[in-house]
Amino acid sequence: MNTITVDDERFAVNSLLRMMKKADPNGNHVGTVYVEDFFEYIKNHEVDIAFIDVDLYDTDGIAITKKLSKMKPDLNVIIYTGHSEYKAAALDLFVSGYLVKPVSESDLANALAHLRYPIKGKTESMLRVQCFGSFAVFKGDVPVVFSKSKTLELLAYLVFKRGAMVTMSELMSVLWEDKPVTASNSSYLRQIISELRQKMKNIGADDIIIKKRNGICIDVSKIECDWYEHVDGIRPVKRSIGFMEQYQWAERADPFLH
Repeated sequence: MNTITVDDERFAVNSLLRMMKKADPNGNHVGTVYVEDFFEYIKNHEVDIAFIDVDLYDTDGIAITKKLSKMKPDLNVIIYTGHSEYKAAALDLFVSGYLVKPVSESDLANALAHLRYPIKGKTESMLRVQCFGSFAVFKGDVPVVFSKSKTLELLAYLVFKRGAMVTMSELMSVLWEDKPVTASNSSYLRQIISELRQKMKNIGADDIIIKKRNGICIDVSKIECDWYEHVDGIRPVKRSIGFMEQYQWAERADPFLH
């Protein structure tokens, strides 16, 4: 996601930027202490969220929010301030969130999980994988269907490894549950890898799969994943929900350890 922060105190800007970079390490997060620079950036860049302090030099965050509602009506505005008394005025403007300083990581994660407007372009362009419950894959809102169930399981395991390179022997032991390696299974593994790469190419996501001589992995920066967002504190999930429920090897994992 793309965010901008405006606050008349530089340390407050830097503090929120550090938290956002931790919550969304692949995003673009900038900040300024100058309202003029803030508006200039808004005019010339695509922004998903604007974090606005209330007390500024020559104006206030409520006035800025009113102006932004006309300039960028679908911009998520999150007011963050040391003063709780402005909350009613902010909510009257239908802001996406209201954070009281000092902002905690959990407060920030909760605000990011309840944005008023969806992040632009993310749903349409990124591959979205669902790990909690049954594993499933979507391009936008459309399910990605594979002709072989093992191909889906292969992708699930690569997602589970979070970008780590996986050898062919490891895949054999996981996908065939430590059964003896046969020429037939080795050939089938090559087939499902080929199908996975072809399917990703067909949906415009071929850069997600990284194939090298010694193994295969995924580029985690190219996918949206509910488990990754849970681990990173962006959208925490309740412990009662299962994890990749259709795969026995996933039973050994506890996604709530992080």
